[in-house]
Amino acid sequence: MELWGLSRLSGRVALTATELLTNVLRHTQPDARTGARGARLMVTRLPGALNICVRDFDVALPQLAHAGLEAERGRGLQLVVASADDFGCSLINGGKDVWANFLISDSDANESSQGREAS
Repeated sequence: MELWGLSRLSGRVALTATELLTNVLRHTQPDARTGARGARLMVTRLPGALNICVRDFDVALPQLAHAGLEAERGRGLQLVVASADDFGCSLINGGKDVWANFLISDSDANESSQGREAS
C-alpha cells in the first residue's frame, strides 16, 4: 500500500481482507481429500481504484447477515460494505471471487507518483 502511495487506505483494506478471509475459514467447505480450506488474496491497483479479491473454491455465495445486538458473529460483511466503496461476488469455475474496491482520488495518484520520483 505504501509503495503505491495509498497508506491512507491501509486500515480499511486490512479490515476488509481480514473479514473476507475469515469468511473462507468459517463458511466454506473443506476439501474432501485433504480437509484443508484454500483461498487466494489478490490486491490489484486499477485506474481510479484499489481492488482486493478473495478467491475460494466453494460455490456458496456470502450472505449479508443481520446480527442481533448481543450476537458475537454476523457483522463481517456489514463491515466490508461500510469500509469499501464497492463490494460484490462472482461465481467462477468451481468457486467464487469476493471482491471490494476502494476509490483512489487524484491526490492519492499524485502522492504515489511523487513518492516514486523521490526514490
